[in-house]
Amino acid sequence: MDDNLVDIISDRILDLLSHESSKIPQLQARLKEVDGYIENLLNAIQQGLFNASAKKRLDELEEARAEIETAIYSEQLQKPEITKDHIVCFIERYRKINVNDLENRKRLIDTFVNSIYLFDDKIVFAFNYKDGTRELTLKELEEELSSDLDGATPPRKGRFCRPFCMVEIA
Repeated sequence: MDDNLVDIISDRILDLLSHESSKIPQLQARLKEVDGYIENLLNAIQQGLFNASAKKRLDELEEARAEIETAIYSEQLQKPEITKDHIVCFIERYRKINVNDLENRKRLIDTFVNSIYLFDDKIVFAFNYKDGTRELTLKELEEELSSDLDGATPPRKGRFCRPFCMVEIA
C-alpha cells in the first residue's frame, strides 16, 4: 500500500531482470563478428580479389547473418523488455484487492502460486518466479502460519490461515 515500497520493489525486480542470462547479448556479439567478416570480404572484393570461393563465403556469411537476426528477433519476442512502469502497473493491480473476497484470493493464488505438493511430512510450494520452489515441513508451516496477517487473534487450534490460503492440519 506504500508508494515508496512499490518503488523499491519495482527497482529490485528490474535489477533482478537485468542480471538474468539472455541469449540476446551473445547473439548480438556473434552478429557483430559476422558483420566484420562480411565487411572484410567486401573490402577484398573491392580491391579485385573476387573469385568463386569468395562469392561462396559471402553467401554463407549473409545466410548466417540472416539466421542470427532471426534468432535475435525470436528471443526479443519470447522475452520482451519490461520497464519500471510495467512492474508498477502490475503491482498496482493488487494494491486495492479485497482479500476477503474468494475470487480475489483465487486470483492471487493463480498469479503467484504454480503448484502445491502435499506429502506426509512436508508441503512443497512452487511459485511463479525464478527459483520459485519452497519446501516447508509441517512444523515450519505451523510456526509461519500461526497467526492472521492482521494479527488480531490467533487461529483456531488445528487450523492455520492467511487471508488467501487455508490449510487443515490433522
